Order: sequence, then structure tokens, then C-alpha cells
Amino acid sequence: MSSNYEENWTFLSASRLNQDCMAALDYRYNHKLYSPPNVYQVLGDVGEAGIEAILRNHTQSGFDPHIVEAECWNQLEESLNETGLDAPSSEDVRRVIDAVMQFSPSPDYILRATQEWVEVNRPDLLPRKIRGPLDFRGEEGGKVIIDDTKVSGKAIQTPKREWMLQLGVYALAVKQMLNLDYIPQARIVYLYRGKTPSCKVMEVELTAEALSDIFVAANNIEMCIKTGHWPPNRRSAYCSDRNCAYWFQCHDDHVIPWDQLNENVSALP
Repeated sequence: MSSNYEENWTFLSASRLNQDCMAALDYRYNHKLYSPPNVYQVLGDVGEAGIEAILRNHTQSGFDPHIVEAECWNQLEESLNETGLDAPSSEDVRRVIDAVMQFSPSPDYILRATQEWVEVNRPDLLPRKIRGPLDFRGEEGGKVIIDDTKVSGKAIQTPKREWMLQLGVYALAVKQMLNLDYIPQARIVYLYRGKTPSCKVMEVELTAEALSDIFVAANNIEMCIKTGHWPPNRRSAYCSDRNCAYWFQCHDDHVIPWDQLNENVSALP
């Protein structure tokens, strides 16, 4: 059975590759059942705006940290206007800003691009292109550096697997785009918005195995596109009514009724 949704898959993205449930991809991209925005995305926007303000201005003489805080509050207002969400508590916003203010880039860091759309195009290894917006591309010590901002209320010490895949996509894309003879260094600027806010820069180790996961995930999705079969993953860590916006719909569609399971199979043709 061939897929009727080929037009929805002109390219892949890191977020699509990171989804471990094919049914969720089906609902999101084939049936256009979008998840509503949430306040955590807004707080993420605030943190990213603050980090950008620091990267853009840190080498300027007389750099005033108040510029960073102003950018954060401006981004909050912009994101709320775009999403229509209620504002998060001022305490939550304050914690993100406090974490941002602890970020200190290397004195020789030069920001080259922000929110830059990059693309991996490897027909020899990939069934289709992978595209995505890279938070920050810069240079440090004469080498290209890529950074991505994450904001969370959970204390995390090492990069998550999905972050590694995302940064791997961006690193391969930048290598191809700039025709580099090396894979750029990748980092996560992690902003902890807990009771004691902090900022931690995490180096992402892009091993051959980590980068190969990109191609494995891409080819798994390609199989779904070609066959039209998008199976749910009941073992996914996100398979619950709390974590998945499609949970109820998915169970309506994929749970076999008890009477059908319990019928006498010997009577079936």
C-alpha cells in the first residue's frame, strides 16, 4: 500500500526524526492535528532571546546587561501576542532571566547567524533532505561553533539523546553548507529555571554512532511514508494522556475492541 501523504514529506526535520512514535507523526503531519502552544515554549523563547542578546553584544565596549533583560521581556510579550497564551508567572520569567544572566561566552566568540535554516542533502545516505532552524552559528578560536538553547525546570547534567540527534543534524548541515573539512563543535546552552537558576554549557559529543542515528531514523520514517503504515509505540516514554496530545485519538484508532479479540477465531475464514 503506497502512502497518500507524500506531499507532506518534502523534507524531514530534527523534530520529526526525534519522534519515536510513528502514529504521532501521522496525526501531526498527515492529518494536521496540531498540538496547541504551551507556556514552556514561551519560556524557551525568552531564554533564547536572552542568550542571543549576550552573544550579539558581549564584545561591545560598555556592554550593559540591562539590554539582555529588556530583550527577554520584549520576547515574552511578542510570544504571548503570537500564541494568545496567558502570561507565565513573573517568578518563572525571572528565573529564566536569572539563568540567562549567568551565561558568559568566550571573549573571542563571534556570532555569525541566528535562527538560520540549514539543510542536510545526502542522496547517497538519505531518502530525502533534512531541514531545520539552527539557533546560533558562530566562530571561536578560528573554528565554527553551533549552539542550541534549552530551558527546563529539571536539573540535567548531560545532553539528552534527542538533543544529540538535533545538534548532529545541524552540524552535518553546517559542514555541508560551508564546505568544511571537519564537523563543527556543537553545544547546548542549558538554562535551569528551578529555585536556584543556573546556566550550563554542555558539549555534545558527535560520534559516528550518534550521527548514524540520524540516518536510521530517516529511513524508518521513509518506510512509513512508502507503506502508509504508521504504527503507535506503546512503549514510548511519552505514551500517556498527559504527555501526548494524540493519546485518546490514538487509542480510538489503534485499540482492537475486546469483543473482536474474544471472538472464536476458528470460525473465521
